[in-house]
Amino acid sequence: MEQELLQLFRNQGHDDEELIKGIAHLASRHGAQTYRRALEILAGKDFPPEQAQAHWEGILAHRRHLFPSLVSGRLRTALIDYLQTEVGELRDPRILEATQLDEVRQASITDGLTSLYRQCYFKGRLEQLFSREKSPSKDRFAVAMFDLDHFKQYNDQCGHLAGDAALRAVAETLRHNIRDYDVAARYGGEEFALLLFRVDPQQAFTVCERIRSSIEKNDFSKDRQDNDVRLTISGGLAFFPEDGNSAGELLETADRRLYQAKEFRNRLVPENQDRRQALRRAVRSIVELCPEGDGQSIPGMTADLSNSGLSLDCAVSFEPGATVQIRFRKPFWSQEQETLATVRRISRDKGSGIIHLGLEFEESKSHFSGLLGNEQTPWSLKGASLSPNG
Repeated sequence: MEQELLQLFRNQGHDDEELIKGIAHLASRHGAQTYRRALEILAGKDFPPEQAQAHWEGILAHRRHLFPSLVSGRLRTALIDYLQTEVGELRDPRILEATQLDEVRQASITDGLTSLYRQCYFKGRLEQLFSREKSPSKDRFAVAMFDLDHFKQYNDQCGHLAGDAALRAVAETLRHNIRDYDVAARYGGEEFALLLFRVDPQQAFTVCERIRSSIEKNDFSKDRQDNDVRLTISGGLAFFPEDGNSAGELLETADRRLYQAKEFRNRLVPENQDRRQALRRAVRSIVELCPEGDGQSIPGMTADLSNSGLSLDCAVSFEPGATVQIRFRKPFWSQEQETLATVRRISRDKGSGIIHLGLEFEESKSHFSGLLGNEQTPWSLKGASLSPNG
């Protein structure tokens, strides 16, 4: 009963009606001892259980008498007046004030080790953003999921105290790089999360890159000679409204991109927008598309190519999220390669009917330039047809 009652005060301490309902519910299960402990918390007085129940009922009746037109609230005012003037049990009131309740509530929603918010609070704040009508121009925001690289090895080699110190240092880095009204949370273990309000993708990239870079430069174990594990951090970002229209969709996207970043470590996915543009090459050449589980080969003409994916035009549409095999064949490419990719963007040109696809490689291709040969110049494809039968 004790823990349930404390949790009730943490969660509903500011709402008199919910607090009263909660105490009544606990009393129906645990008896008058509930009232004894509730009055001890609220007024610092320890009454016998039966007397505490009588006083509690008297306090509620006194509240109705003092404030007959009041729908809710004023529980503490009625409590102190009743115990002082009606029954003479309170000479030195010690009512649990709102600031104290704030401290109790804060303890329930923050992580004890890092003082960041807990996962439940983070998800609650994110879900609140979808509980009202939003204007994308004013209410853009980003979700970022982070995971410390090599933390288990670091913990095993340096010990749990060093591991805890590292987690606190990461938390401080997060706090230092965000605004007061953004939300930073310890999502679990060595995972962290950010909710960045009113940012576009480039602004979110900038914040997260500062965090990644700061942690990369931090020598967490500089005083330890027996450690050769270097901590870095990987992150996945998702943006509203581009990446989803629900809390679940954004979290799923950020988590999937975090998984992709973890394949390389010390990386953000998507990569910084400026870096992505620098790595993207305009390439017009032919590839073959093979839908998963289908032997049919469909020609496509690439528009650009990067480490993480490509965009192309073809005559056949695909479902978003579909997996396709992409084949690079001579003589259109200097090397023959195959890779799997996921369809991320689809649009259709109304005039020609051509389908424009954006595809994301399942594994990053860090040496895609080898496909272009030494000259690395686009192929001339005059007269090439995108028709499946052409």
